[in-house]
Amino acid sequence: MIQAQLSYYWIWYVIEIMGTSLIFSGVLFGIYQIRFSLLKIALTSIAFSLCGIVQYELTQIIALRWGIGGALILEFFGTVISLLSITSLLDFVWPIIPWTWQIRLTTFWQTNIDLGLVKLSLIEYLIPLMLTCLIIFWGKRYFDNWQGKN
Repeated sequence: MIQAQLSYYWIWYVIEIMGTSLIFSGVLFGIYQIRFSLLKIALTSIAFSLCGIVQYELTQIIALRWGIGGALILEFFGTVISLLSITSLLDFVWPIIPWTWQIRLTTFWQTNIDLGLVKLSLIEYLIPLMLTCLIIFWGKRYFDNWQGKN
């Protein structure tokens, strides 16, 4: 039941991200004549949304374990670490902090980025991909156990 509710809200999140990206690219093209590849926008939006599902899972686990206050504290510190991870201070830690995964997708939107950096970013995204699968699996087991479905 919990996983179904999370999936419902996550699907709305996907729709929001896709719509926002299309509006953003429309405004950039309409006002500034800046063109983006629609395929690049769609793929980045899907990746952004997939990174968000981990935050939904972790927030729900924390909320069940320590209440809404614990979830809010986790999200606050996740946001702070996310902001620090785009600087050189915590640059090395971003692949393991889910709140930083989305901001790193800007590498694929920027122009004049070295192909080596793009390849490095793709390789570094293997860690978030593995952690996403692990957290979803662990979250489903936790929710089933919490609901008494063993």
